[in-house]
Amino acid sequence: MSLIRNHLQSPIEYVASQGYPVRERGGKWRTCVCFNCGHSRMRVNGETGAFVCMSGCGARGGDVVAMQMAIHGQDFVTACKALGAWQDDPKDDKTPRRRPLPFPARDALEVLVEEAQFAAVIAGNVAHGVEISGDERLRAMQCAGRIRTVARYVQEGRT
Repeated sequence: MSLIRNHLQSPIEYVASQGYPVRERGGKWRTCVCFNCGHSRMRVNGETGAFVCMSGCGARGGDVVAMQMAIHGQDFVTACKALGAWQDDPKDDKTPRRRPLPFPARDALEVLVEEAQFAAVIAGNVAHGVEISGDERLRAMQCAGRIRTVARYVQEGRT
């Protein structure tokens, strides 16, 4: 399943087809009515489809698919299908999932070195009565989780 970009309309044609006439002017950026707030300060890049409302309503995106999602409130796949730019791959249902790639031993050692240093600093601070903040406590829990993950990978022979 994938997006086929060359099946997308040109950005200017798409905006006009949605009922937002585009004012012609020089350069690659054109102006139209914003589909979010209604002000006539939406800028659309005629080459890439990037868009941004200059009135400050926050409407912005990077291509025609993002416009479709914003105008119609659709998710990515639904927007691509509505634009006729989505291709289902019939092999996907029959193809077994690939096993994750092995975790390289060098990467595992780098993770362990960094996390062990952090754990040692936290342990030293606690041993000397230094109170650790909530952020440091959260980071310490993440550190322990990463060390456990690397240990599990080693035990399963995935390194």
